Amino acid sequence: MRTCILLAAAFGATSCAGTPTDTVSLQVHDGQLVSSNQLQRRNVTACEESCTNSTSGDRMALCDDEQWKVDFDNCLICGAEYPDIYDVYSKGFFYASEDCNLTAEAGSPAKPMTRTVSVAPEATGAPVDSPPVDEFLRRHGGRVAVIGDRVYYEGGEVSQKGFPSLPLLASNTMTTTLSMDLSSSWFPSNVTIPEISCPDEMPETNTHALLVDAKSQAMYIWGGDMSYYKNPPNPPKLWKFNANDTSWGKEEPASVETFESIERTEYPAYASGPNTGFIFGGRVMETSEGDDAQVRNPSQHLSFDFETRAWEKHNNAPYSVDGTFWGGEAIYGPEYGPNGLIFEIGGLRGRASPEPTYLRFDQLHFIDPVTGNFLYGGANQMDLSRFHTVSVLSLPSFTWTLANVPTDDGYERQSHGCAVVGKSQMFSWGGLTTDDYMEWRTADIYPQGLGFFDMNKLEWTEGYNADGDEYKANEAVVSKRATSVEWSSPEVSALFGNVVNNTRTEDDDSLAATDDNSGSSVPVGAIAGGVVGGVVAIAAAIAAI
Repeated sequence: MRTCILLAAAFGATSCAGTPTDTVSLQVHDGQLVSSNQLQRRNVTACEESCTNSTSGDRMALCDDEQWKVDFDNCLICGAEYPDIYDVYSKGFFYASEDCNLTAEAGSPAKPMTRTVSVAPEATGAPVDSPPVDEFLRRHGGRVAVIGDRVYYEGGEVSQKGFPSLPLLASNTMTTTLSMDLSSSWFPSNVTIPEISCPDEMPETNTHALLVDAKSQAMYIWGGDMSYYKNPPNPPKLWKFNANDTSWGKEEPASVETFESIERTEYPAYASGPNTGFIFGGRVMETSEGDDAQVRNPSQHLSFDFETRAWEKHNNAPYSVDGTFWGGEAIYGPEYGPNGLIFEIGGLRGRASPEPTYLRFDQLHFIDPVTGNFLYGGANQMDLSRFHTVSVLSLPSFTWTLANVPTDDGYERQSHGCAVVGKSQMFSWGGLTTDDYMEWRTADIYPQGLGFFDMNKLEWTEGYNADGDEYKANEAVVSKRATSVEWSSPEVSALFGNVVNNTRTEDDDSLAATDDNSGSSVPVGAIAGGVVGGVVAIAAAIAAI
């Protein structure tokens, strides 16, 4: 272990007279710190900064010519009380001990004082992607998919107890794929989550697309954000997971040139039909040395044929005025129309205005009907609010129902993964409640980050129930009156043939969420080309979610 010596400068309302005063010794793992402007590990050498009469509050210790964000846990230095997190130009951070003994006299110290703050005791070994239940803290950024009788979590980041200085970041990148059995019931508080190894060259991504080919029991990764701004592989590769032998491998696309020419995005919406996967929008983060990240929102939607491995790019999608779309969801509903529909909901657009604009929840865009779809969580980046609500969209009556769920702190959720599991449960895996990186040091309200919502009772439950009741729409949903629906064309209205004159019966709603991908193939031209695409405007007040 090497030690970085930090000499604190004058700070806040108190000045330090004379030369060196308080010296804080912080141990760091293997002598490595991380600079967030480049986010690359660097060795730390001893460094010194004298405490002076300056009261500007903008001076702090320098290590390796970098300034750092230091957690002193409300220790007193030079007679001034440091906040829990003291941000010095936001250039990086590392952790001090949770038990800080450092003290200093009020006012200007009469003589130099030296104290040592040690990093909290570290667990043995190395952090893992699936820590024990009592050590797990947080998980976010990965994607969830159901294949057969197993649910998978791919990508993202994780934090656990016992590793406050590894790798001196708030979280650790996931290097394996997680998988859980859905053939029997279990509780999050005691279930074991196996890890599936990934090839070393496979990129570690967040907020990517995860396309599922149910027929061949496989899934594909596309796009995403590289953890901690690592450079993405160039040229990109198509990675395929085979659930039959639980292995990852590279897959050759039909046209390497076409595949490599497609711009990779993070936060895209995506959905999978019987033979085709679809990816909508997303955003691109661009950075240059010394500059803040710039965001671009390509106007594109993609289709991927699972059988031929052919990729096709389409521009100028109709879901926003400028064709941009990110942070939303896409759902495949096989029940209506000749081939089912892919529809997009939520999200933002961003190219036509200085700031992103949230897309309306009273309009549904779909390409080539749709079952009831449960939405959980989300975040409003404009006012930094997070949502704990669960909302039910009932189609074809086009009504929203807000479920009665706990409003306690900790239930809010963003950057989580969701899937329908079992017969009538919605499954939430991971997620955070705020953007504050300190949350990575706190425990999730859900054991191992696993939450289950009973879609029949419209309430959270304690665990996974493989023997639960078949799905049946809750009375609170069934009793809703149909909204006034404005169709974009007669052809679109015909896709929802059981909605007549804006009235309905209790049997009108086909709400059973399903992963059944049987049926005829979805013609890519009809869907991605928008031949039978359309918009339905719902003239109703949307429940606050």
